[in-house]
Amino acid sequence: MAAGAWNFWTESKVKLSGTSASGINLATGPFRMLLFDAGASASISAVAITIQSEIAPGSNEVSGGRYVAGGITLSGLTWASSGVNAKFDFTDPIWTASGSAMSAVKYAVIVRSVTAVTSGFLLCYSTLSASEFDVTVGNTLTIQLASTGCFTLS
Repeated sequence: MAAGAWNFWTESKVKLSGTSASGINLATGPFRMLLFDAGASASISAVAITIQSEIAPGSNEVSGGRYVAGGITLSGLTWASSGVNAKFDFTDPIWTASGSAMSAVKYAVIVRSVTAVTSGFLLCYSTLSASEFDVTVGNTLTIQLASTGCFTLS
């Protein structure tokens, strides 16, 4: 599945700018991608949230199909500059539904991990589909990034 545009929360922009004491360094990880259902819509669209636990705390993260709470750690991280542009990229993450379906997927959220899989600074999110969808047993969900990477800053 091709990811749509990646959207940033206000505080994420501040943390990326280096003006925050607890900035987000894109050159170092770990970063994780989590999946959420439509019940997280109000939390995800709130511009003032800053940490993972503020997204519908205790609920609305996808479950089933070997999806593990806290998502997966992103691999192949690249933060590279060329001229006036800097690109953030990583290997397309893949989940396989095994044992049961992964139910009600709608959003992908990227966080900069802090200590536990339930904490992290929010970086950005993508609406994967206008409505929730399931990944049935035996199928995979690949979040395919654009050929230009997750995002480019210029």
